[in-house]
Amino acid sequence: MRGRSTPSVCLASEETETRGSIASTFTIADLCSRYRDFTRSHYFRRDGSPTTEVRDIPLSLRELDSLFGPTPARDFSISRLNAVRDEMVSRSKLARKVVNQRIGRVKKLFKWAHERGFLPMEIFLSLQLLTGLQLGRTPAPEYDDVEPVPLELVSAILPHVSPIVRAMIGVQLLAGMRPDEATQIRAIYLDRDSFEGTWEYRPPRHKTAWRGKERVAAIGPGARLRRAPFLDRPPNHFLFSPAESVAWWRERRRAARQTKRTLSEKARRPLEAPKQKPGVCYTVGSYGKSIEYGGARAGVGRWTPNQLRHTAATEVEKVFGLEGAQAHLGHGDPKTTRIYAKGQQERAREIARERG
Repeated sequence: MRGRSTPSVCLASEETETRGSIASTFTIADLCSRYRDFTRSHYFRRDGSPTTEVRDIPLSLRELDSLFGPTPARDFSISRLNAVRDEMVSRSKLARKVVNQRIGRVKKLFKWAHERGFLPMEIFLSLQLLTGLQLGRTPAPEYDDVEPVPLELVSAILPHVSPIVRAMIGVQLLAGMRPDEATQIRAIYLDRDSFEGTWEYRPPRHKTAWRGKERVAAIGPGARLRRAPFLDRPPNHFLFSPAESVAWWRERRRAARQTKRTLSEKARRPLEAPKQKPGVCYTVGSYGKSIEYGGARAGVGRWTPNQLRHTAATEVEKVFGLEGAQAHLGHGDPKTTRIYAKGQQERAREIARERG
């Protein structure tokens, strides 16, 4: 009937008014706290593990919370967002690209707040007008681009790492994997039915899984042979074990020992609960540390696991072209592959030398 509101409309109106009255008292600290709680329940992978956003979002909100925590959220403005960015550059000494990423997450906080009725649209829209820091027009430093690691440096450290790390390096280099894909290999995700001499590896966790994309890494005979000794374990176990690396190094030190063990050393029992135990699998960090230690023993320059993927892209591009490198790395856009593959640059230098 005319002039009479339905119960559902009344309830919705009351809920909106209640939320609006609560939002009017919100401070920036309140929004940050609620948004951090939201990220812990929202950003997770299919297997239930948290994504890196659960770590990165609180870091991105740090300067916002410290500078304007008590400020009413409705009073936040683009000038204050600019002050947050200046704090990231001057006090936190963050690189330009990192600052732009973190300011983007701060903007997402206000978008999230608007979607839930905590803030009016005008605040969120005004913050979008703050453009990102531009190359060469900011005191924020630049990170060097990731370069391919020369193959001679890779070969130099192989005698100075454990067989487990040696195998990971070989697999990652030949298959063009990301470091986390190489460390997380389990037999259950390997399709060993012959595809004309290759295997296929489908990691359950990878960079673009959140977009619903499947990652399939083709593994040729060279990489496959490097993994053969590690397949004698349950299908759901990780192929590359840090505990096996630790055992290998201990055995090597024991074999190289020049003096006999003392009676007290022989009587010493292993700790039942040591403070530090090897994990069930390598992380990207522990994998990188193993390579760093190997480089120190070999006396060569430092390089990281991510550089191996760039090396793989460059070597494949030389033989199979940019499209081949794109397929090998699993990129959807050739522009991404150009960031990794440096073969065209090397070819340009060769042409310049030949032409004089």
